Amino acid sequence: MKLIRYTLFFVLFTFFQSILAEDIPAKKVTGKVDSVILYSDRALVRRVQAVDLSKSQGRVTFTQLPEKLDPGSIRVSGKGISISGILVRKIPTNRNENYENHPLRLKMEVITKKIRSENDLISNYQTQLQLLKSFAKLTTMQTDRDISRKSIDVEDWAKAMRFIESSRTQYQKKIRLTENKIKNLNKEYNKTYQKFREETSGKKYYPLEVDVSYAQGADKSGEIILEYITKGVSWVGAYELRGDLEKGEFRLLSSAKIRQNTGENWDSVKLTLSTARPVEGTSPGFLQPWRIRPGNMGQTGKGKIRDRRDKDDDMNSFADDETRALESEPEFSNAAEGAEVTMKIPTRESIKSDYSEHRVKLHDGKLSAKMSYIAIPSISKYVFIKARIKNTLKIPLVPGDMSLFPDGNFVGNTRLSSYTAVGEEFDVFLGPDQRFQIKRKLIKGEIVNSGLIGKKVQLLNQWQVEVANYSNKKRQVIVYDQFPIAADPNITTKFIGSNDKNVEKDANGILKWTVNLSAGSKKKFNFSYTISVPIAVWNKFMKIQKSKPARKSQKNKLYEQIQEEESLEQPQEIYNVEDMFMK
Repeated sequence: MKLIRYTLFFVLFTFFQSILAEDIPAKKVTGKVDSVILYSDRALVRRVQAVDLSKSQGRVTFTQLPEKLDPGSIRVSGKGISISGILVRKIPTNRNENYENHPLRLKMEVITKKIRSENDLISNYQTQLQLLKSFAKLTTMQTDRDISRKSIDVEDWAKAMRFIESSRTQYQKKIRLTENKIKNLNKEYNKTYQKFREETSGKKYYPLEVDVSYAQGADKSGEIILEYITKGVSWVGAYELRGDLEKGEFRLLSSAKIRQNTGENWDSVKLTLSTARPVEGTSPGFLQPWRIRPGNMGQTGKGKIRDRRDKDDDMNSFADDETRALESEPEFSNAAEGAEVTMKIPTRESIKSDYSEHRVKLHDGKLSAKMSYIAIPSISKYVFIKARIKNTLKIPLVPGDMSLFPDGNFVGNTRLSSYTAVGEEFDVFLGPDQRFQIKRKLIKGEIVNSGLIGKKVQLLNQWQVEVANYSNKKRQVIVYDQFPIAADPNITTKFIGSNDKNVEKDANGILKWTVNLSAGSKKKFNFSYTISVPIAVWNKFMKIQKSKPARKSQKNKLYEQIQEEESLEQPQEIYNVEDMFMK
């Protein structure tokens, strides 16, 4: 029974205390943004406001909350005080937009008045100079009259001239001093205006105020802590990788790129970075399973591998292929997907709400790597350097852009696409190695079954790959290619084989050769496959081909010219399955 009475008393006491607190005048405050936890698309902001404990109760109203505020995330707590009431209320949307009472704006108004006053002084001095000029004219006229009468008083004339000259000098000096004052005032105004623009630039407020009532606690000092979530924030990792390719020794400088346009500036705040790993890929291009259907035979695609390969003059020309996943290779797995990482920045940082890039250094350390060479000749005519690096730094690596400086030369940018824990390995492609050369060409593309048996047309393609090592050391190059996989029961494909018996293949049609090359050597190998399509599909394809406008290649034009001169027959047509089925 006593417990019920005490509980009822406490509830009534709190209720009446909150009513009484509403009669206490509220002090308008903004609070100091003390700390920020940055996530990939939002931030948890913490404002701190010291309060006056000279009275038993008090009220403060937090104003100038950022435009990107999430109202449902507002939380209030106290340190050394007891929070007795919280009220979140809407305010007119045009309030505080012009910063009429901003201290710097008021200072600019004072400076403007001073400039106006000094300009008035210059006008007065110039008026006095005009009066002196008139007085000088009158003195000269009087002197002329006295000379004509032969009654000139030389001493009076000299006094008058000295007075005019002295007065003119004094007024000119005053004008110069006043002009210097105006010049200095203009400098002060411009400096104040610039500071005002910096403080108010990007500031946009949410039409809310948070009214907090509090009571004294046991401590002599107290603080109110206001926390909320705001959007308009992003941060990603940024890296510079420098090192020696031959030794496999690297140095990684890791930073964070932060941008924000929340509507409030963060001045000298404690930062904590937190992120979840996005799922992205990074490589020079990977092979997808090639599944073919009757419906896509002979259709016009966005591009063909042969066309794209001819245009691959630099490593950026196939950037669209960087997001393709190599399903059969465990080395490109995403085992750490979903992991999160938080890092506290040791120094306080200031970040303006203008979405400009702000960089924060995270770590700088040495790493070692295992080097290998990768080639996918159906995508690119280059052999690429791949470094498998173990993260031996003290911090994990988060996704972000990476600038590459192997052997001190900038070769381009790539992307660290996944979260990498301490001790985990990750792969970085360091661009093409010009000391290697790889070629791929179709050496056989013919019909091996015309459709008379089984009502199907069977095509054979045979490709030849040549890889050369022009470096001064023995190297190992891993070459990837593929053969088609049927995605329709009426189409069948078969991998015939390769003259290199060490070829590896998987169920998705991905082929892999590990080629060992001594310095200055070359190696050729080939592979072949067949594809069988129903004769009805083949006839439809041929009909489409015949209806297309004839486009003669330079090779066919050359044969026509030779045929006219030597009566040679036209060469047999070569059927490229990759072109026909829009690989």
